[in-house]
Amino acid sequence: MSRQQHPPSIQLISKSDFTTQHIIPVSLPAPLPPLTPGSNQALIRTHTIALTTNNFTYARRGGIPFLGWWDVWPMPAASSLPAPFNDPSVLAGYCRIPAWGYSVVVESAVPGLAVGTMLFGVQPVGTLAEVVELDRAGEDVDGHWIEVGKRRAGLNGVYNRYMVRDCTDDDKEGRGWDAVMGVLFQTGDLMNRFVFAWEEGVPAGHPLGDERLPWTEEDADLAGAVVVILAASGKTALCFARELRAGRPKEKQPSKVVAVGSEFSRAFTTGTGLFDEVLLYSDWEDETLDLGAELGGEQGKVVLLDFGARGDAVDRWAKVLEGKCKRLQALVVGGDPMAKERSEMAKRTQDPMSGVAQVFAGGMRDRAIGIVGAAKYFAHQEAAWAKFKADGGVQGLHLKWGEGLDDFSRGWDALDRGEHGPDVGLVYEFPVEV
Repeated sequence: MSRQQHPPSIQLISKSDFTTQHIIPVSLPAPLPPLTPGSNQALIRTHTIALTTNNFTYARRGGIPFLGWWDVWPMPAASSLPAPFNDPSVLAGYCRIPAWGYSVVVESAVPGLAVGTMLFGVQPVGTLAEVVELDRAGEDVDGHWIEVGKRRAGLNGVYNRYMVRDCTDDDKEGRGWDAVMGVLFQTGDLMNRFVFAWEEGVPAGHPLGDERLPWTEEDADLAGAVVVILAASGKTALCFARELRAGRPKEKQPSKVVAVGSEFSRAFTTGTGLFDEVLLYSDWEDETLDLGAELGGEQGKVVLLDFGARGDAVDRWAKVLEGKCKRLQALVVGGDPMAKERSEMAKRTQDPMSGVAQVFAGGMRDRAIGIVGAAKYFAHQEAAWAKFKADGGVQGLHLKWGEGLDDFSRGWDALDRGEHGPDVGLVYEFPVEV
């Protein structure tokens, strides 16, 4: 395979405004320096990546040290870039972010990792080949590799794990769904099995995955509760809603799952068939609507989950719901990437006694692996994800394909402008020369 396609290009994003992004060519020395023989270095090129609002979150919040999304991929030297990015002071205002999907190993000095191998994980956005430092995962799991370079030392393990996948040319759709929803499905499954736990031998745990934080069996119990999901048309929310029914025993399921979203997404959300009721953000103030009846009458427990509702919707809904139940339990899963400030509910997650919990997929996964072991955890994940795809995924949701970095850039701008509905999964293929 070709070590590098010329001229390669990357996406640069403004650190102060993620809606400002550029596709920039990178000038490289010819020939490229060889990999160190017998090292743990491999050279990868992006093959298939997804574009979701998660990418916006990586761009907006990636500079927070404990998140570190701006540090996944190195910035090229300013001298290799065109003006004005060849000025280090200008380049310092920009970042690169990762995207989920597949890369191809185009050169390898890693024993046991062959050229042509497809790796699933976080990938660079662009056509520039990148060096990764990979060690075999120290667990009883075949085909898993861990990025051990110093640059990524502070990242949660979910972003440093690469999984070998046998992908054939005729499985393009499968790769697309993996890129768009594979990791989002995992978050929904983790919440269902390890936060709202019911299985023998699986203790309930805090949504951050931190054993030091309180989370009781009562917190985890969903039997007979009403689950209210804000921003319910989002892909992570859809996966969680599906697992509430398909991924737990009937006697452990909530009595009702209610979606709340915009008028724009209402028809799609209803058409998924995943919800007992579909309401609008504005319904909290509709005096003609008996919200208590919509929730199923007098309620003991309502679980409110915010998957990234716009504006102050989560704060308003929390206030209304507090008067409709004996106990309101709130979880913040995602935030509005367009918001200038965090919601009041999100701010309350900083207080462990507030009754509002932050969800962190990486922490949940680390805890889950600690409980059941890596081999059992990943075997379940692969089987559950394969079943999700075999069952048709989410009704009404389809993939929209693009090719190359220019298409990705146009998709980024269109997603920012709200031109893509919730029924679309954006995925991009990058030709890799053989």
